[in-house]
Amino acid sequence: MPECQLKFQLDGLELYMQLGITLEGTYTIRIFKSHSPVGISLGDNLEIGVFLTIDLILSADSGLDLESGFHIKFNDGIALEIALFSKNVSSVTL
Repeated sequence: MPECQLKFQLDGLELYMQLGITLEGTYTIRIFKSHSPVGISLGDNLEIGVFLTIDLILSADSGLDLESGFHIKFNDGIALEIALFSKNVSSVTL
């Protein structure tokens, strides 16, 4: 295959991104859980023990709306140069 260059150039590129998250219901976050039980052993087949767990429980009855966004503008443009079938490295120019 012959070596060739592929170039994309965009002038006056603007990007608008708006993000929105709605949280409703109950969320449980495990903070701590003991790895071994505290207890006693009665015989060969009977063990009685207690595990310790601590959870953080968040509940939203009416819902929680989070919205955010950002705007990026490239006045001088952006160029993407891709080297096809070559050992050369591709480049991005801002």
